[in-house]
Amino acid sequence: MDELERDQLYKGASENLLVRHVGEVHEIAQTYIYLMNQTYVTGQTMITDGGASLV
Repeated sequence: MDELERDQLYKGASENLLVRHVGEVHEIAQTYIYLMNQTYVTGQTMITDGGASLV
């Protein structure tokens, strides 16, 4: 997929998300790091999808 096609795909996808942008790698990684740093959290699933599961 060339850059123009990717940008169009991201633009279309972002219009359907509550946060209005497609997640970047660092945003997904922040969720992972957050959970790893919590010493009192066990067995949790955190949905990191920009609100896609809500719409």
